[in-house]
Amino acid sequence: MKPLLAVLALALVLRVGLIVATPGFAPFGDPIDYDRIAVTLSELGSFAPTGLADPGGPSALRSPAYPLLLAATYEVTGQRFTAGPLLGALLGTATVLLVHLLAVRLLNRRVALWSAGVAAVAPPLILLNGSLLSESLFTPLVLTVALCVLAHRERSRWWLAAAAGGLLGLTVLTRSNGLVIALPLVIGLAHQTGRARLAAPAIALVCTALVLVPWTVRNASAFERFLPTGTQTGYTMAGAWSAKATEGGAGNTFWLVPQTVPVFADLFGRPDVDEADLDAELRSRALDFAARDPGAVLAALVTNLPRTFDLGPGHTDTTNTANLEMAVPASAAGLLRVATYGLLLLTLAGALLMPHARGRWWFWLMPVLIHAGVVLWLSSPRYAAPLYAFMAIPCGAALAVGVTRLRTARA
Repeated sequence: MKPLLAVLALALVLRVGLIVATPGFAPFGDPIDYDRIAVTLSELGSFAPTGLADPGGPSALRSPAYPLLLAATYEVTGQRFTAGPLLGALLGTATVLLVHLLAVRLLNRRVALWSAGVAAVAPPLILLNGSLLSESLFTPLVLTVALCVLAHRERSRWWLAAAAGGLLGLTVLTRSNGLVIALPLVIGLAHQTGRARLAAPAIALVCTALVLVPWTVRNASAFERFLPTGTQTGYTMAGAWSAKATEGGAGNTFWLVPQTVPVFADLFGRPDVDEADLDAELRSRALDFAARDPGAVLAALVTNLPRTFDLGPGHTDTTNTANLEMAVPASAAGLLRVATYGLLLLTLAGALLMPHARGRWWFWLMPVLIHAGVVLWLSSPRYAAPLYAFMAIPCGAALAVGVTRLRTARA
């Protein structure tokens, strides 16, 4: 217990130390929007209006869980640009604890301590928590869903299935792409025989739906249509799937802010188009483009994947934008790059050393699906944060085995 407490203390100190070392923090990109929504929620008790469609109209572009948590933090502390990152530091420390608890169940306590240590000191996870980004909440929620499923496989209790489903709902309300882990959740819970094989997944999915109900009802009232996850899908698709975004060909495809793409310019800021209408039309046009030019879509996918790890053609531009959103100090950019490559190598080494954990294929399907759902359209390294949390486990396995072999060789 003492070593784990030391690791958690180290994780918290490093994250708070980052905040202390960057006193001039000001949000950039998505964090500006999260802060705007949180301030409006705190001061007015309502979500901020759209900045894209019918001026002053309702908005569901941002999933509500992180802005609500941020607003509650502002309400309690009366602070913004200090309290928000401090909330991230706490969530980041919780992520380290969850990595440990997962690795204990997948491997053993020794590897789990190494895995927690990797999560505690990994620069991509530390630097994520220095800004106002929903990935700070999304990552521990995904890990907690996985932990509940693992616990259910050990002790088949209905409340563990219910907790997994409810937490999945919160995950979707943090980032809508979290819905993809419903598949591995169902597979992981369907480990019993007979009727119980279906009961646990059914309980989980019902609880997921119940958690989504308030947001769905709010959106139905605001937009008069069924929008259980919000209005971000079309906007995200349109940024990647257009002739403008892919005109550079393979190796030079980038996600573009849809407002800057001429083919979409006629849709924005119109009083007769609300955000739901905008989302639907953007999605329709983006899918039409994908159907006409699947080669361009494939090229975007191929270039997006390495860019999320600061690799591949044009990775410098996407990494620089991500660093601004994560408020990465210029002096830490080089360290972040080296650490990213090191984590990738350790992950590959560790994956070869943990056959029992590999047997839990549904578990490893979670990060794969989450990341696959991102790189279809986006290439920012910040979106790899949940993946790094999962990667800490094979990294811990590699380090544990490496240290053991080194000690044996010296003996």
